[in-house]
Amino acid sequence: MLKSQKIAQCFSPAAFIHDSEENYQAIEKLIREQEIGGLTFFHSRHSAAANFEKRAEVLDVSGTFEKLIGLINRYQAISKIPLLISIDGEYGLAMRVEKTPQYPFAITLGALKNDAEKWVEEVCYRMGLDMKRSGIHLNLAPCADVNTNPNNPV
Repeated sequence: MLKSQKIAQCFSPAAFIHDSEENYQAIEKLIREQEIGGLTFFHSRHSAAANFEKRAEVLDVSGTFEKLIGLINRYQAISKIPLLISIDGEYGLAMRVEKTPQYPFAITLGALKNDAEKWVEEVCYRMGLDMKRSGIHLNLAPCADVNTNPNNPV
């Protein structure tokens, strides 16, 4: 493997589930020509901008889960080396994909008093099953967020 291919394997650019065909093809070009190592899926450019700018725009989100699986399969089919597929799904796929299971927030799990370890393990196991059935290998959920400011609702 060439040095440039090894470097490209370290890259996992954003891929948007709801995007234009032109942008899907741009991702395909990265896979074919640059041989990137993975993709990190997000809902849409539209929702990212709407969240960032606090706009309340509406996007047709029908079939998001099926669209995600179709894109993962589409991109995997053209990659010489299997892509590492990731997502930021702190409370499950529902963070990025409509009509999928939503699990408790980490702050809720952290506040459990009884059988906490059992419930955290169960939630994570179920999240993992959801990710696996969609073709996602890595959930980039936080592993060490610490709530040190009681005035911060996040």
